[in-house]
Amino acid sequence: MVNPNDEDLIEYVNDWTDGAGADVIFEVTGSVSSTKTMTELVCARGTIVIVAIFGDPPPVDLFRLFWREIRIVGVRVYETQDFSQAINLVDKNILPLDSLISDIRPLDEISKSFVDLSQGADIMKILIEA
Repeated sequence: MVNPNDEDLIEYVNDWTDGAGADVIFEVTGSVSSTKTMTELVCARGTIVIVAIFGDPPPVDLFRLFWREIRIVGVRVYETQDFSQAINLVDKNILPLDSLISDIRPLDEISKSFVDLSQGADIMKILIEA
């Protein structure tokens, strides 16, 4: 796993792929800086999958998309088979889901949790105990 706060993500991907870039990039942050990075990480004829919801339209390097023949796909809706497959993966303990949970907090800390998430705290997911 790479933490882009600790090391250069573009350099890491280029080293790992011998300069080719990644075949598929998932943009899940919704941040302006990540929209610039996504076009630098993907290989020629690669695919960028937009999962995040952006508050404002981000700038995108359209020249790089054209020149490298990059595809952008937006995903928003889940299909029934997606839920079935997810349930199957959870049931078989195939994915390390515990690593996604950053913190478990009581219900009375829900407001603080939203503040922490919106301010970019080092948090992936917070579970709220009722």
